[in-house]
Amino acid sequence: MRNFVNIVLPALASALHNPPPAQRFKFQEALRCVGALVRCTLTADYPSHNEATLDYLKQYLCEFHNSKDIFLVYREGKAADKAANVVRQSLKDEHTAESQAAQNSNPSKRHGLNDEQET
Repeated sequence: MRNFVNIVLPALASALHNPPPAQRFKFQEALRCVGALVRCTLTADYPSHNEATLDYLKQYLCEFHNSKDIFLVYREGKAADKAANVVRQSLKDEHTAESQAAQNSNPSKRHGLNDEQET
């Protein structure tokens, strides 16, 4: 996890380094949100804590919660989740039917050992 948080913020920052003026606020808000989450994760990983580090954790969590709404547009809703489950189930059913049809149409693979010994 530590390697992930050490990479995600710089990667996001480089990907969003030159936003168009209309998108600048959204990009800055996304960086702020992810940055707060990364700082909180790294601070929580300290071997021990005192009042100062606990205050930092509270600050980072507040900053994260105040800026996380920027990602709400990408949140999967219940309708999308239900539709994905329906498609997933239909694909599983289709695969099962194709597998059964393939087994039924190729009887030569179903012979036993006695068939091989007869000459």
